[in-house]
Amino acid sequence: MGACALERRLIAWWGRKDLKSGILLNLTDGGDGTYNPSPERKLSIIKSNKTRIYSEETKTKISKSNKGRKFSEEIKKRMSDSTKGIPKSKEWKNLISEIGRKYYYITPYGTIDHFSDVVSLLNSPMSKNQLEKCIHNLDVIITKLRYATSKYLTSNYTIDQVLGKTYRQLGFNKVKKSDYLDLENILSKHSV
Repeated sequence: MGACALERRLIAWWGRKDLKSGILLNLTDGGDGTYNPSPERKLSIIKSNKTRIYSEETKTKISKSNKGRKFSEEIKKRMSDSTKGIPKSKEWKNLISEIGRKYYYITPYGTIDHFSDVVSLLNSPMSKNQLEKCIHNLDVIITKLRYATSKYLTSNYTIDQVLGKTYRQLGFNKVKKSDYLDLENILSKHSV
């Protein structure tokens, strides 16, 4: 017996309040749900979801409920596969690019707002990949092994200069753009 047939049987057994034949609040005899909606109904649902406007309180609740959410590798792969092959507009690509630029990256050679900009630093002897490793390991203590396997460290420092230090102590850091701008404003107001 299918789910729709079972639903119809249970509604018939318990009866409907609107017909004064039972206790259920159903307005139909059942079995006519949206388990397989028509294309027109699907478009209607999509349109109503796209035009829905959420309050700030609701947005905050949704955000909190999604924080720390973990996905299995299978789910991650399905999400990735679902977007592959879909052409992205120029506006979409620009938006994604800007989202990735939330930080200023501070190096001993200057401040940049994107890893790929490292080549524009005048006296920078490092590649984009080397900068990423430094920034992602800011508080990792540099050991003999880390020194030996880092092209950047071995070509710019002696082991005695960096052993036991962190990349942050070597002058690398990242600062949220909003914090950085606030800091600039504070400093400019208090400068003499």
